[in-house]
Formats: sequence, C-alpha cells, structure tokens
Amino acid sequence: MNRTSAKPSDAVASRIPLDAAGRVAVSIGCRRCGYDQRGLSPDGACPECGTPVGRSLHGDLLRFSDPVWVRRLASGLNWIAAAVVLRFTIGCLTGGAVGALAGAGATAGLTSMPLLLPHGLGILIGLGSLYGYWKATTPDPGRVESESGLTARRLVRLTQVLEFCVALLVAPAFVVGSMLVGIVVAASTFGTIISVVGIFAALTYARRLAMRIPDENLARATRIVMWGLGITFSLIALLSATAGILTAGMRTPPTWIAPGTTSAPARPGATTMTIRVNVRGQSGPTTVPTALAPPRPPPWLAAAGLGMAVCGLATTVFGFWAIWLLFRYRSALRNAAQSAEQTWAAAPP
Repeated sequence: MNRTSAKPSDAVASRIPLDAAGRVAVSIGCRRCGYDQRGLSPDGACPECGTPVGRSLHGDLLRFSDPVWVRRLASGLNWIAAAVVLRFTIGCLTGGAVGALAGAGATAGLTSMPLLLPHGLGILIGLGSLYGYWKATTPDPGRVESESGLTARRLVRLTQVLEFCVALLVAPAFVVGSMLVGIVVAASTFGTIISVVGIFAALTYARRLAMRIPDENLARATRIVMWGLGITFSLIALLSATAGILTAGMRTPPTWIAPGTTSAPARPGATTMTIRVNVRGQSGPTTVPTALAPPRPPPWLAAAGLGMAVCGLATTVFGFWAIWLLFRYRSALRNAAQSAEQTWAAAPP
C-alpha cells in the first residue's frame, strides 16, 4: 500500500461532494493539522502537513483521528483514574485514623492532625486531576478551526480550574479554625454549583467521544449517569440550603442556671436536660448545673432528612457508576489510539 496517498473507499468518496474537476467541494479539516481540504483531490495530500486527504474524508471517528491526540486523551484519563483511586484510599485511611483517635480520646488534635495532612495531599491530588482533565480535553487538531464559543470541552476546563481554586480556599479552614467560617461556607456553596455544572460538561464531552468511538451503549450509559448525578447533586444542594434557612431561626442559646439549682422552667412543648460541668476557680472545682431545653424538630425537618438520605444513596450509586464508566472510557480510548496508529500513514517529511 502506498503510505503517502491512501485512497478513500468508494463508499466514503460517494458521500463527499466533488466539483466538476473531481476535487473536494466542501470544507473538511485535515485530521492532523486542521487545514481546509476544499479544492484538493481525494487522492492527494494535505499541503500543510502532508497527511493523505483520504484520511480526512472518513468523518470524525477516533480510529481515523490523529493517534497522538487520541493517546493524549487516554493518558489524561490515566491521571484522572489515579486521582480517584488515591482520593478513595486517603479517605478510607483518614476515616480510620479519626476513628482510632476518637476511640483513644485524643479529640484535641482532630482539627489539625490527622486532617491537615490528607487535606494537603488532597490539594496535590487535585492538581494531578486537573492536569488529567486538561490532557483529556486537548483540542482535536482536526476540528480546531470549527470550534467556537463556550463548548463542553472548554467548560470542563473552566469548571475544573474553579473547583481547584475552591479547594485552595477551603483547605485553610483546618488551620485557622472558625476565623474563615464565612469564607468556607460561601466557597463550598459556590463549589457545589460549579461541581454540578462540571458534571454536565464533563459527561456531555465524554458522551460525544463515545459517539466517535463509536459505542452507543457507552454513550447511553453516560447520558443516564449525567442526569442522575446532576439531579441528585442539585437536590442535595437545594435541600441543604432550605433546611439551613428554615432552621436558622429555631436555634436558641442554652439557659444557664444559677449554682445550687437543678433545673429551669421548660418552654411549652420542650424537654429539659440537665448537664453538669466543672469550672475550676481559685477555691477549687465548683459544679455549676445548667439546663438546655431544645425545641422539638418540626415534621418537615424529618422529611428533609429522609430526602437527603435518598439523594445520598442515589449519588453513591451514580458515583460508582461514573467511576466504572471512567475506566471503560480509558480502555476504549487506548484501543482507539492503537487503531488510529494502524490506520494512519506517517506524514512524509
């Protein structure tokens, strides 16, 4: 086979409009450099990079795309998959360490260690994940000129950068404590919104790649996970915000009882609980009784809690499904890169 002039099949050529001279009559970007192939012979080569024109007439299937680009996408998914595994591992280790310290009564260090170390590692893992997303959203060299506006690919990059910046703002809370509570709450709320947008953008971009593999089952599963995660995350954010607003006015300060008393008049419909604390003074320990009378939770709060539990379970299911799809995409892109290397001819010097 002549590696410098791969002739397109008759079936492919019949779908490409040609002019009276038998040259390409429509704008089709070169699969390697994006150069417009209009006016070129289907049997010729791209004047910009020397890639056979015939390879640009097969459509945008990944096995006919630039193998270097497809392999770069697969490499990006390797970084993302590694970040997912590391985050899961560190989360399990952190939970075990916190449980061990709590069981030993060492609760004083829970605000700094061991939470500070995994939080720092989380920043490094987030940086690696951001690098993976950046590689996985590398522009297709065959479609650079046709891409304009805020596409799904560009939106993935934007949301990933914003999520990483939010993580940088939230991390100092474990060092300075309550001094940055307002900033942390605002950043977390903003981060939740960005995460929902990022989910839709990333899975929309992934679904388009699935159609270029092509794998309709993978594309269909991606669409289901996209709407599942997007809806459940949105409901969790809505329920959390609503519950926080409605319960803000229900919080009442504790009732402090003078020394020597054992209880306080309970509010209507409330229960009374006595808690004894030791206050060390100059004359020695003194027991000061105090009473707390929390109001009974309203019925809607229980309904909101049930809704949060259901959404949390659904998020877990769709989350594991998304991880499974991530590894499927990783395998599919690696196979597509191998096919592209077999079907592509090396560009002549």
